[in-house]
Amino acid sequence: MNYSFLLFRCKQLARYVRQTGALYILLPFLLLSGMILQGLENLITLSDFYIACFYCILTMVVLSQRTDYNFLIHSEQSVSYIYLVDIGLYTIPLTILLFGLGKWKAALWILGVGILLAFLWPAIAKYLDNNKRGSTALRIDIPLPDLEFKYIIRRYGIFLGLFYILCLLFSANVISIFIFTFIFIAIFQSSLEYFEPKEMIFYHASVRQFLWSKIFRIWMCVQLLIAPFYAIGLISSFEYWYLFLLIFAANTTMIVFSICNKYVFYRPATLKYNSNILAGIMLIFMLVPGFQLVVLVMSIIQYYKAKRNLNYYW
Repeated sequence: MNYSFLLFRCKQLARYVRQTGALYILLPFLLLSGMILQGLENLITLSDFYIACFYCILTMVVLSQRTDYNFLIHSEQSVSYIYLVDIGLYTIPLTILLFGLGKWKAALWILGVGILLAFLWPAIAKYLDNNKRGSTALRIDIPLPDLEFKYIIRRYGIFLGLFYILCLLFSANVISIFIFTFIFIAIFQSSLEYFEPKEMIFYHASVRQFLWSKIFRIWMCVQLLIAPFYAIGLISSFEYWYLFLLIFAANTTMIVFSICNKYVFYRPATLKYNSNILAGIMLIFMLVPGFQLVVLVMSIIQYYKAKRNLNYYW
């Protein structure tokens, strides 16, 4: 039976709601209602330009994760139409929300940006597809000390670089470092699903030495990456120094937790293990004042679990 791509997506959403259960979908929104309302309040304070920029970056990140371009170009329907449908499924509810909040200019901006990206993305996706160098992170020899950064550069390098420059342009505003740190840590967590071959980790003298050296290397690289945000932000808005201290503490505990959580599930013969559910919950807690203590406690727990797991193979 032939039916449109829009109808296909609607059936997918209906099947997901039916299989998951509407109650289990609504429950997280009810539990996080306070944080969602606070987010809406913060959204109202942002300018229309910032909202449009954030939407543009988010949409580009979402589209860049798609790997089905070769399949789409052989379908009967226009690739631009397919992208337009997928973008519209989350853009239309967002514009309705913005209209309800009185941000009608921002709503018109994101509608325009969404339509523009839908028609431009087929050409961008074709360019990226033609320049793709490999299907795994290990096929490109990038002189970096850890597998995670090689994976991030190979898969997200272009858009993360553009995103970094864009956030750096607005680094005088404290929110820019919040946004960049959150997005980068989320991307970093996806890279931790991949396990190194045992030859890459078992040359250390002990499990403790390996974990601490790994944590320190990655922590140092991340702090050097964010250092310009700290410098510019503190010079421009020193009265908000406590927010920068909060960001420093939050990303430090999140890095420690993420790395330890990876090696809790490490198996030498396994290439990849999906452990993003717990990491995603901790990432949300990183943004909630007071909940950083939960991440800290979980970091300590996962550290000892990681040591116990790695001791089996040392």
